[in-house]
Amino acid sequence: DRLRELVQADREGRCVVLPKEGILKKGDKVWYCDKETAEIESGTVVSAFYKNGKLESFSVDFDSGGLVEFVGSVFGTCFFKSQEAAEAALIGA
Repeated sequence: DRLRELVQADREGRCVVLPKEGILKKGDKVWYCDKETAEIESGTVVSAFYKNGKLESFSVDFDSGGLVEFVGSVFGTCFFKSQEAAEAALIGA
């Protein structure tokens, strides 16, 4: 039954295969790189929304306090999945 349901959903265009790596999901630790102040702040992803397999938006609960929602396009430019990547972005700024 489950397989039939998935086949039907695929036929109707309701199935999307997301990449195994590089996706953002609830509970992921992220680092925000503020290039204006040269500071890095960490937080935890509270939600991530996808549309057609592409990250549409995500919310972060910052360790310093505050819950903020961002557009998906900022992931990889000022948000990163490792502190080292955020630090490298500061060096490259």
